[in-house]
Amino acid sequence: VKSEQDRNATAGNILLSLELANLKRALDRGGKYSAELAAVQKLAGGKLDLTVLEKQANDGVPGLEVLGKELARLERQLNLFDYQDGNTIVVPVPDTGKAAADAMAFALGVPSVEGLIRNRYVGRTFIEGADRAAKVRQKFTPLKEVMQGKRVILVDDSIVRSTTLNELLKYIRERGRAKEIHVRVACPPIVAPCYYGIDMSEVRELYAPKFIKGEEATPAELAAMAKDLGADSLIYLPLDAVARSIGLPDHRLCRACLTGQYPTAEGQRRYQLELVSKTGTGRGEVATLAVGAGV
Repeated sequence: VKSEQDRNATAGNILLSLELANLKRALDRGGKYSAELAAVQKLAGGKLDLTVLEKQANDGVPGLEVLGKELARLERQLNLFDYQDGNTIVVPVPDTGKAAADAMAFALGVPSVEGLIRNRYVGRTFIEGADRAAKVRQKFTPLKEVMQGKRVILVDDSIVRSTTLNELLKYIRERGRAKEIHVRVACPPIVAPCYYGIDMSEVRELYAPKFIKGEEATPAELAAMAKDLGADSLIYLPLDAVARSIGLPDHRLCRACLTGQYPTAEGQRRYQLELVSKTGTGRGEVATLAVGAGV
């Protein structure tokens, strides 16, 4: 049986090889930026690779389960409501939120139930651009017999544009008849694009930067985001939980999409260009400070 450290190291190596393969193809096309590749080779894979794309070793990625335990620890710490009242359930957004949801529920002593059924013939809505709202209703079916009258802790792995989640919450209230919906995200807020191989939105299309103006979300900003989404509350994992969950120090992780601080000069340059362009979102002050701070 592999130790937890060995399993984390195996998962990190797989993430690194996939990340580098994507980056190398992009860089080789132009025959330049070899220094960029060398810099990123020092990292152990991007955070979004772990949470969104769910690259797995043969025995799974333990980091996803540990993220759920981190959510449970945060839930106990904040103590926003009595989750042991017998009327609270944890529901994962399939399939991305299941590992974290199950681990969170087990740690809290709350049932984790399949309250959403996924239609596997519908593609990924965060990548596909057209008519996401309709696709969400095609993709998910809320189960009224599971969620009616319940306080639902809805767990997902990340929020990118929020279009999927926004429509899903409406659908859960409408068809699932949930009494309350508390969204828990097994990832810090995504505030910047990935330039290293992940097909992601521009800054102006990301959800979190529209609300978060500093380095971390304030309670007031989280409350505003929850209201905008149609949730009763919203909690993200803090940044320090990422390295703790994966078992690697911060300097070994690319956290650019979570901080706006890129491990390469080219990544930082592209981010700055987005912020100062007409499509920017007002995070320019934070990004300028990040350039001077380094990674």
